Amino acid sequence: MMHITESAADDMLKAGGLDSLRKMQEKIERTKKPASAVLKGVNVRGEVEIEPIESPVRNVIGMIPGKGPQADEIIVLGAHYDHLGIRNKGEPGFDPTKDISNGADDNASGTSLVMMMARVYTQGEAPNRSILLMLYTGEELGLLGSAHFAKNPTVDLKKCVAMFNFDMVGRLKDDRLEVGGMRTGSGFEDTVKKHAGNYELNIRDGGGGRGPSDHTNFYNKKIPVLFFFTGIHRQYHKPDDDTPLINFDGAIRIARFAADVIDDIDARSDRPAFEDDTRRATILRQGEDDDAPRREGRGPRAPRDPQARTDGESPERPGGRGGVRLGIVPEEDGEGDGILIAEVSDDSAAEKAGVKSGDRLVRIGKIDIEGIDDAIEAVSKLQMGDDTTLGVVRDGKKLDLKVSFAARGAPRSEARNADPIAAGVEMAIKRLKDEKKVLSSKVTSRAGALSVEVETSDFASTLKISEAIISASTDILQSKAAGEDGFMLEIKLKWPNGSFDTSLKITSKDKKKAAGGSDGHGHGEQAASDDARESMPAVRLGIMPTYGESEGEGYEIDGVIEGGPAATAGMKDKDRIYKIGDKKITSVYEYMDALRAYKPGDEVPVTVIRDGKKLN
Repeated sequence: MMHITESAADDMLKAGGLDSLRKMQEKIERTKKPASAVLKGVNVRGEVEIEPIESPVRNVIGMIPGKGPQADEIIVLGAHYDHLGIRNKGEPGFDPTKDISNGADDNASGTSLVMMMARVYTQGEAPNRSILLMLYTGEELGLLGSAHFAKNPTVDLKKCVAMFNFDMVGRLKDDRLEVGGMRTGSGFEDTVKKHAGNYELNIRDGGGGRGPSDHTNFYNKKIPVLFFFTGIHRQYHKPDDDTPLINFDGAIRIARFAADVIDDIDARSDRPAFEDDTRRATILRQGEDDDAPRREGRGPRAPRDPQARTDGESPERPGGRGGVRLGIVPEEDGEGDGILIAEVSDDSAAEKAGVKSGDRLVRIGKIDIEGIDDAIEAVSKLQMGDDTTLGVVRDGKKLDLKVSFAARGAPRSEARNADPIAAGVEMAIKRLKDEKKVLSSKVTSRAGALSVEVETSDFASTLKISEAIISASTDILQSKAAGEDGFMLEIKLKWPNGSFDTSLKITSKDKKKAAGGSDGHGHGEQAASDDARESMPAVRLGIMPTYGESEGEGYEIDGVIEGGPAATAGMKDKDRIYKIGDKKITSVYEYMDALRAYKPGDEVPVTVIRDGKKLN
């Protein structure tokens, strides 16, 4: 990336026969249309000197040899030992009592549990199978430690019959334990439920084999996994995540329960059969309501969608604004050009072209591929119905494979209307996933409708997703997607302290219609709109809103966002908003309606109630 001055940009634009940056911006804002153009005859040369600072880090691994008939097989017990470390290091405001994240729950709890297992399984009778104990580093930066091991294993991964991952197991609340991956190994679900009752644990199904932790890299190698997790809490990724808040009794119960499950699997003569489970992870939030059938895992299984991997909650797979999907699960392994293909989805364009797991994708059409971003850019230039070639390297040989992108289930015109709009939202989700801000997501586009479901780790990330939805809504108004009857937009957003759930019908000004949606919990409201931007105001105070009713005068908020406009103005977490301008505020809907009167750059007069007094 290179930063240039506005004057340098104007020189480039002038040389290409275009207006100045400022005039082009004014035109874009006036017309609400892009002003993209090729700068013909303009060449730019630059030089950037970047000196990366690399520090060696290590996984910590130990092996307990088995002594039974299946001693050559391995059960993996893992947890990550890294955390966020030190904030504001070297800055004048650094406070060692507030800025050091010890990560007692995330993930000293899992690390301690694995070390306890090391002690227990080296005492008394040896296990039947060998036990590989692993503590990973770099998990917070993107599962780096476990990914490195999966690519450079020190044991034969084909001998690994199961992987147990312990990430945040120190804050058991209401006896609820989430276990992910229960359907990735034959008999896992029954085994987990059988032993849970002995420790009075209510088991919640944590979803499929992939999730935001290290077991994902083992599942991708076709190894059955179980992921133990006690839930997100207010101290997650904050310095306040420290030892006084750990539920030691609960952690011990989880350790004993896990040991019983391990012993049960270890004692079997047959290894568990691996089963695909591509359902998204369902992240438990402490204090969240949860019905008994789901918590206890007795509900009916959701049907498995064979297209889930290519069209579901995983926008990191290269997908284009033209609605096309290759249908691959890529891995950036840093070894040479291209991207390593970890998996090829059934009945996908890639599979039909002959792409195989283990191939290295080096070219799409005429675009050379060095990483994921190149692949996304290359696919973004394609449309449903297009044909192109893929350059892959297989066993050291270069192959050219012809790939066709046929529309699935919908006429081509419909696919071109909906999928490009969804792609902008998916790209925003991908960026936040890379920052580990998205806990789960699902974007579904179909003729005349777009559905967005996202759960984030903080409210600021929810705002970024909202901005992407607003941008997509503007695209809808300017495209043919709205059609004669308008375009239905369904939004479900969750963050640690709240949620937003609504449905809108977007129509052009001459076809103004009202559409309503409610989730039955007061989160939805009827909405009438002649502009998609009416669904969200153009300005925000930078507060964490609430969506229910509360006692007292004014509107109760969950807090202010650090560095936001409200915090800068002096608002505090316990303030209640009494007025915005001359409008009294008692709910989130009145709050949003009042803000619609303002545009970016305006000063917004806000009256708050603090300790019974009104302040401006």
